[in-house]
Amino acid sequence: MEDDPGDRPGETCIGALDIGGTKILAGIIDPSGKIVARRSIGTLAERGAEDVVARCVSLMRELAREAQVAVEMLAGIGCSVPGPLDPEGGVVLFSPNLGWRNVPLAQWLRHQCGVPVEIEDDARCAASGEASNATWRSTTSAFPWVTIALKRGQNISSLTT
Repeated sequence: MEDDPGDRPGETCIGALDIGGTKILAGIIDPSGKIVARRSIGTLAERGAEDVVARCVSLMRELAREAQVAVEMLAGIGCSVPGPLDPEGGVVLFSPNLGWRNVPLAQWLRHQCGVPVEIEDDARCAASGEASNATWRSTTSAFPWVTIALKRGQNISSLTT
């Protein structure tokens, strides 16, 4: 008989990563939506994609311990990252802020953390977060969201609710 996910502590907690050009923000979110552990570290993108991912994994493990769950028991990890992506394939196609091309980010994180991983463009994540805000939902069915990158490039996202 398969375990009920509710019987295993941490299984309904979610990991969150925001990999930016200058910092990585990570957190563990409990089933009620409360951030139970959070920390930020420098990205140090000049060290390369593999180093950044290794540091993300280490950070997620530290936060999971702080939240008293094993990282392998998380329901999954959501990761926002700048650049054109292939979210379905989990690949960062090009991120000028990070200097990455064709980085299989979701696969690397999934392999090292042992949980499902989804990646999405950081501007789309920001717009989605704002779109879920009750204030927006009560005033409009669509809104523009513009993000201008720290270094090169820009992204314009529009979501409807």
